Amino acid sequence: MFNSEKRIILLLWIAVVISSCSDTTNPSEDNSHPIKVATWNIQVFGQSKLNDTNAMSIITKVCKNFDIIAIQEIRSIDQNVIPTLLDSLGADWSYVISTRLGRTSSKEQYAFIYKNNVKLIDTFQTLDPLDQIHREPFGATFEIGKIQYTFLNIHTDPDEEETESYYLDTLLRMYNKSILLGDLNRHPNDFDNDYFFEDYNYSLEVNQFTNLLKTKSYDNFIYTKPTFFKGTVYSFQDTFQLSDELAKDVSDHNPVYITIN
Repeated sequence: MFNSEKRIILLLWIAVVISSCSDTTNPSEDNSHPIKVATWNIQVFGQSKLNDTNAMSIITKVCKNFDIIAIQEIRSIDQNVIPTLLDSLGADWSYVISTRLGRTSSKEQYAFIYKNNVKLIDTFQTLDPLDQIHREPFGATFEIGKIQYTFLNIHTDPDEEETESYYLDTLLRMYNKSILLGDLNRHPNDFDNDYFFEDYNYSLEVNQFTNLLKTKSYDNFIYTKPTFFKGTVYSFQDTFQLSDELAKDVSDHNPVYITIN
C-alpha cells in the first residue's frame, strides 16, 4: 500500500513540477451545445493499422460521432499516426499528443483529438518522481460551456493497476473540475474497495462492458462527487454491422463517452 510519507512527497512533487507540453489555444466558435467527450483505447495504434484501409475507415467514422476523444495505446516510433487520422477527419479537427511513455522499449503515447469548436486551454505531462506508474497520464484542459475541465488521459498497467490507483487518486485531487478517463484495467467494483475512491463517481455501471467481447468494464470516467456524467458504450461493431474479424482489426475496446452540457 502507498504509505502516507510517499503520498505527501508525490503530492508536493506533482504540484511543483508539472511539465507544460503546450500552451496552445484555439478560438472557440460556439461550444455552448452539448459536447460529447469519448475515451478509446485503439489497440496497438501504429503503422500496421494505418495501412489497414478498412480499419482506418471505421476508426474515422467512429471519431466523427464525438467532439473530444482521448486516445490510448498509440504505438509507433514514427509520429504520423494521429496526423494521418486527422487528415481523414478533415480540416475542422486538431490534436495534442504526449511524448512516448513507458519503462520498457515498448512505449505508448496518449492523444486528444478534438473539433475546433471546442476551446483548448492547456496541455501538460504529469510527472512521477517516485516511479509509481508505468505511463504517466497526459492532461488537457478544455473550456466547455464556459467551464474549464481538466481531463487526465490514462492507460494503466494491468499488472500494476492497484499500485497505480494510489498515484491517480493523488493526481485527481490536484486539479479543479478534473476527470480521469481512459483504460483503467480495473473493474468499477474494485475501486469501491479503495478508501480514497469513496470520494469519486464513475460514469459506467459495473454491468456495462467496454471490451469487444463484452466481458470487461475497464474503460471509464472518474471524478469527484457529487458530479455525475452518465457514460455510454459506443458499440462500433453493432453500429456498422461488422464481422468479428473486421471489428478485431479495429480494436478490442469500444469507445465510451459522456455528454457535457
